[in-house]
Amino acid sequence: MAAVEGSGLCHRPAGKRVVESCKFLGYAQRVLRLTVVDNIMELRSVQQRSAAWRYLLVTGLLLWFSGCAVLKPDPAAQLPGDWQGSLAGFPVVLHYTATGVVVGDNPEVPYKLDGDRLTFQDGGTQLRLLSFPSRDEMIQTDPLTGSEHHFKRLNSN
Repeated sequence: MAAVEGSGLCHRPAGKRVVESCKFLGYAQRVLRLTVVDNIMELRSVQQRSAAWRYLLVTGLLLWFSGCAVLKPDPAAQLPGDWQGSLAGFPVVLHYTATGVVVGDNPEVPYKLDGDRLTFQDGGTQLRLLSFPSRDEMIQTDPLTGSEHHFKRLNSN
């Protein structure tokens, strides 16, 4: 009797029944190997899909955050108009134009705007840092004292 070749499981001399059994085991091994390979390929596919989703998520978040930064209006576009607030405890209305600010019936005081840095040119140079938490709200911060002055836009459209 000859030993069954290639199975690695059958080491006894091959009888008819043993040969059929070893053939079945060899077939089962091949099916099992194919199933394992298929599962590994499916796992790779799942990993690739997962990686693709992570990539899309990160890309989407980056685009969203950069869009927020790009769409943030320029202070020069937001500043002109009428703003109401209080200075030294007194209510005040400021009228900002493209080149200056008017307080009440006083003459226009010219200003220079560089990014969010507002500099008034009235005798001494006064610096204020501008921020616009919303379209109708402005905060002017004095960098020397850290004091903040809050203003609300009048007649918003």
